[in-house]
Amino acid sequence: MALNKISPRWPVAAMTLLVAHLAAAQQLFEYTENDFSGNTIPLGYPVPIPVESTLPFDGFRTYASLHARHQDLSLQHDFIQATIVGQTLAGRDIWAYQLSDPDQSTRFSGPESSALVIGGVHAREWASPELTTGLIEAYATNAGDQHLYDYLIDNVTFTVLPVTNIDGFLQTQRYPTEVFIGQDPREPSWPRDGRMRRKNMNNVDEFLLTNNDHLFGVDINRNNTPFWASSSASSFDPTELVYHGTSSFSEPENVAILAAAALAGTDRLRWYQDSHSFSQVFFSKYTFNQRRNRIQDRLLTTYSQFHDGLSLQRNGERRVYRDVPDPAGVGIGTTAGYFAYTHQIPSWTLEIEPQNGGEDYGGFGANHDGFVLPESEVTRMRTDMAITHAVVTYKQAGPPTVREVQILDDRGRQVYFAQWTVIGNGQRQLQTEMIQALLPGFDYQLRVSFDKPMRWEDQGPALAPGLDAIALTPNIRILEGNSALIIPNREEGQWLGRPGSDEAFLNYRYDTFTVDFSVPAELDLDDSGPYTLSINVKDFTGQSLDANPATITDWSGGRWVGYESTNGSDQDRGGSDRTLAVPISPQWMIRPWLLRGR
Repeated sequence: MALNKISPRWPVAAMTLLVAHLAAAQQLFEYTENDFSGNTIPLGYPVPIPVESTLPFDGFRTYASLHARHQDLSLQHDFIQATIVGQTLAGRDIWAYQLSDPDQSTRFSGPESSALVIGGVHAREWASPELTTGLIEAYATNAGDQHLYDYLIDNVTFTVLPVTNIDGFLQTQRYPTEVFIGQDPREPSWPRDGRMRRKNMNNVDEFLLTNNDHLFGVDINRNNTPFWASSSASSFDPTELVYHGTSSFSEPENVAILAAAALAGTDRLRWYQDSHSFSQVFFSKYTFNQRRNRIQDRLLTTYSQFHDGLSLQRNGERRVYRDVPDPAGVGIGTTAGYFAYTHQIPSWTLEIEPQNGGEDYGGFGANHDGFVLPESEVTRMRTDMAITHAVVTYKQAGPPTVREVQILDDRGRQVYFAQWTVIGNGQRQLQTEMIQALLPGFDYQLRVSFDKPMRWEDQGPALAPGLDAIALTPNIRILEGNSALIIPNREEGQWLGRPGSDEAFLNYRYDTFTVDFSVPAELDLDDSGPYTLSINVKDFTGQSLDANPATITDWSGGRWVGYESTNGSDQDRGGSDRTLAVPISPQWMIRPWLLRGR
């Protein structure tokens, strides 16, 4: 998305040569690795060339290969549904892909949430379609993990529009080494058309040497309400890089984005992303809804911290993404602005790496080379981004909720069982079975199961990368009023579901925590209670429990609804679940229990 990156590291001789050429009319230049002669732009690394390969590799695939890959995966997996959402000006079909099981409902809470990620809006940004394709590939590769991806498939409709500006993307791939320089209205040194085409192909043919049309086309990311044609960062001039078109949503690609949103389910949308390059930043959108803004801030903090930690863990280098939000009430006509204001969801334009330009990878820092990611960086970028997007989707799917609780005696017999079941209309009902009150002086095991996998894993239930400030284990107590009667040693508990073990989790690995505890023999109780079971825990992204499972957490009006804190307030923060009661026998009742043989 960035308009201009010029680095002082570009060789002086080459820059002098370029300036001399720019003094004349526009000329055709060629990208090279290190040839400084003639009309060349040396990058300092091999010039990427698209390859016919449906399978991912360390490099860029042709559009035909990417499309074939999308279609092939949709035929192989019933949780990948392919749908045509529009056509380009040249009549090419624009496809979107829904990644979800067929039933459109969660395993526990009712209708699924949805998310929409698009890519390939600006043609020259080849890394974007590789990123979006990588999201689809990650689902296909990791389905059946009984953990993160199975949770997403079961509970979220994740929709991907992998290549939006197909006509423009194909133009850049026809001419992967060629570009015009010399006539950009804002800055003559900016490369245009060929490999550096940004806009769609409105009023443009596919023959590069048709000189009089190379500046035309519409910037899809300036063609949207509510801020269409309202900023100097868009233009009425058809030759400008940021030409916004004749009216909002005038371009078929923009209409296709709206259709993809409808396919995802606009009433279920929880977040939106438009994937671009470069500058390693989020351009998020603030609205006048402060609760939505705060939720967006927290979501992007998780995104940045996790991706940074993941990159450090996997590649030995940090990769921080910072947020540069637009203030409320202003915009430049981007797709992110449309979704933020129209649907009141967290929404941003992601500008992926590099942060500075080709010099970040050892290149010369040539003009605009940040759009030309070296082939050697593609696999790392694609796979790391896929994992990060899965984590963001997991967080915005909703906060964790207690689903069921069991207490077993020292012989493994169930003495207490509680389960929340959905009864409709955004409500759950608690069903309990109290077989026997807890007895002072006896040992028990507590099993608490949640509606999502609570722990990250990488060779075990470790802390998620970059999120190491989040406690691993729940804080569980049995209360009398606000005073703790029993505090199990949570450090001796464990999350069930380690790979290779036969531990019986509920639905997903690490959705169940088990801990042993004893009821002190010296407890001096007047009656059998009941007493309150208090459970406080966060999922691996730091999201706290919904303290009241009776009301199903959902999203409406740019905020969470039915997401209560410990004291019952609905402020997007959660708290301790204190909805369950357990009986404990007073001392004088122990003998009858023992005489009955327990």
